Amino acid sequence: MKLDKKKIIAISSVVALTGVAIYMATKRRSIRFYDNVFCEGDTNCPNVDPQSYVQMMIDADAGTNFVQFQGGDGVGAGYMNLFFPQGHGLKEGDIITVKQDAGAAFPSYNGDTTVKKVLSPYIIRTAKAFKGSSPSVQGTVYTQTWIEKTF
Repeated sequence: MKLDKKKIIAISSVVALTGVAIYMATKRRSIRFYDNVFCEGDTNCPNVDPQSYVQMMIDADAGTNFVQFQGGDGVGAGYMNLFFPQGHGLKEGDIITVKQDAGAAFPSYNGDTTVKKVLSPYIIRTAKAFKGSSPSVQGTVYTQTWIEKTF
């Protein structure tokens, strides 16, 4: 059976588009975060942007505990918030997986959680309890795939 050129192009296009669709449906987006932070209430974090936060860290001698930014000791007083160096694009209710880089003071921050609130384009509140002040620890947030969100 002989296929003409148009049928071959059509079949090839369908196969290629199906491959792209499967890839996109099973791909998790990864977003690097700069630190986990404590925000007292909903009003003192939304005004923090990457430039001012980095300057606060420099002023506080990066590598030490940033108690002055934590709003007191914070232990048991709220939720873990993640600070991103650029817009995160996450929405309230998104299920994410947190993976901190090596050396994290609170390994319990790792794992699945929910975005409870978007405080700003740079900061989200998670459903995980804030454990206390610690040195800056970066990491990665992984979003659910389209298939995980749908089913």
